[in-house]
Amino acid sequence: MYCSGFVQYVFTRASIGLAPGIHALHGTPEDISRTPVSHATHLLQR
Repeated sequence: MYCSGFVQYVFTRASIGLAPGIHALHGTPEDISRTPVSHATHLLQR
């Protein structure tokens, strides 16, 4: 399980679906960033 998968798992346990239709073990950071749940996004530009 990757960190993004763990984050998705924790939110799923709290009844918040960050990436509906994507199992927590297969979640990626991109899936989390595209969540329909209201959030703030911060992008690192190099």
